[in-house]
Amino acid sequence: MKIKINLLSNRQRQLQKQKNQRRYVAVGSFGALVLFIVFLVSLTVYALVLRTSHNNLLKQIDAQEKIIKSLAEVELKYLYLKEKVGPLTSIIQQTRKQQAIARYILQRFPDEIPLAGFSIAKKDKVWLVDLGGEANGFRLLQETLEGLIANPKGEEETIKLTGLTLNSLGRNDKFVYQFSLLAQFE
Repeated sequence: MKIKINLLSNRQRQLQKQKNQRRYVAVGSFGALVLFIVFLVSLTVYALVLRTSHNNLLKQIDAQEKIIKSLAEVELKYLYLKEKVGPLTSIIQQTRKQQAIARYILQRFPDEIPLAGFSIAKKDKVWLVDLGGEANGFRLLQETLEGLIANPKGEEETIKLTGLTLNSLGRNDKFVYQFSLLAQFE
């Protein structure tokens, strides 16, 4: 009896196994290569997206810097105007005060006592009003001056008569009284 041992089939199986292993390694390597390429492509796309985003941000930064520069110029103009508004405001307030004083005087002097003119000047914190005029009767002049002294505040409460000085009083040959006054207001 002869036993036949086929050593070749073992060898074929081993060769087949090795062949299958090589095929798995080749397919796995190819799959890994494809995954690596996909990963590189996705990184490249991400880098392009980041670059585009970066460029857009740089453009926005440039635009904002231009706006900031223009706002800086506007701020300088604003500060310049703000610096100039202070004196203008005080001039307007002084003009309003002068108008209030003029209204106060014109309201208290009747039409029968025409004023030759008056001037308003500010000295320290006191407003000085120099005025002169003519009155047909002494009684009318006296009542007008008493009315000035009795009601020293104006309607606006922004002015107040603090002093009244009669500089000169005279009578001409037609019995018309000529006077000159100096009034002080706060």
